[in-house]
Amino acid sequence: MSDTDESEPVLPEPEPNEDEATSSSVKDLQVGDYILVKFKPKKKAHVHYVGMVLEKADTQWDVIYYRKADVPHDQDSTRVVAFKQPDRREVLATDVEDIVMKLKLKEARKSVILFPNVFKGMLIR
Repeated sequence: MSDTDESEPVLPEPEPNEDEATSSSVKDLQVGDYILVKFKPKKKAHVHYVGMVLEKADTQWDVIYYRKADVPHDQDSTRVVAFKQPDRREVLATDVEDIVMKLKLKEARKSVILFPNVFKGMLIR
């Protein structure tokens, strides 16, 4: 084992498309808003998840997280990204400082929610 740290390089954060997402202050977010959250695993590139605010507190909010899903056949997969709730609902206390932006919901369907593709260059799960 080597004594040197051979971690993966961290890529610069891409700029979100302001037409499709809002960069409003975190304090302006409300319960029920969809958000993009950045997780910072040790020695790896940042990973982003889509969530919905369930409860607000001072520094940590309860957020339900979604998983990336297949885009419905009647949608253009280059312009829309789909997410679904996992089989097991995941509600996590999330640090306010990890919230990147509020997302604009394009469409909600029975099994998926759709957002305009503002995730170019981001690792989304």
